[in-house]
Amino acid sequence: MPGLHFEHKDWEIACDNTCTCRAAGYQTESSGPSASVLLTRAAGPKQAVTAEVQLAQSEDDSKLPDTLQMFIDKRPVGTIRLDKEKRLGALSAAQTTALLAALTKNGLVEWRAGKGSWSISNMGANAVLLKMDEFQGRLGTPTALVRKGDKPETDVLPALPRPIISAVKPQGGAHQITLRQPNTRRCWPRCASP
Repeated sequence: MPGLHFEHKDWEIACDNTCTCRAAGYQTESSGPSASVLLTRAAGPKQAVTAEVQLAQSEDDSKLPDTLQMFIDKRPVGTIRLDKEKRLGALSAAQTTALLAALTKNGLVEWRAGKGSWSISNMGANAVLLKMDEFQGRLGTPTALVRKGDKPETDVLPALPRPIISAVKPQGGAHQITLRQPNTRRCWPRCASP
C-alpha cells in the first residue's frame, strides 16, 4: 500500500507502508525557542496516539532542564522528563489526550522550565489530524481525532506487516575495481577534484 505525505501550515504528516502515521507540529517563527511535537499512531482498531516533544539544539545544551512543565491554555498539565542527549520527552497518555484536545480546538500548548518557554503552533493541526483519520479509515469512529462518530471500527485500516528485506549474496564472488581519475570525474562530477 502506498504511503502518504501531506503538509499544511506548521504541521505535516507521513504514513508509511505499514499504515503507521506520524504527524509533526512545529513552533511559529515568532514564538521564541524552537520546539516540535511528534504524534505517532499505528494502524488498526483501538490504537492509541503517542506524543513526544523535542527541543531544538541550542548554543549551550548544558543548560537544558531535566524536566519540562506542560501547559495548555496556561493551565498546568503535568511534568515531562527530558532526555538531555536527545532533547526529547515523552508525554503521558493523559498529556497526549489533553494535547490532542487542545490542537483540535486551537488551544495554546507550551512547555516551561525556569525562565525558558517553548510552544508549538496549532495552525494546520486540524487538517493534518483529519488526514491521519482519513488515511487510517477512522473518520466517524469513536477513536477518530477530528470527526468522531459512532461507526464501528470494522472499517479501520489494519496494520500491515513490515516488508522483509533479504540480503542477496553476489554471484561469482566479489572483486575490487579501481577507477582511474578520468573515470572518477565522469561518474562523480561534483565530487571529483579538478
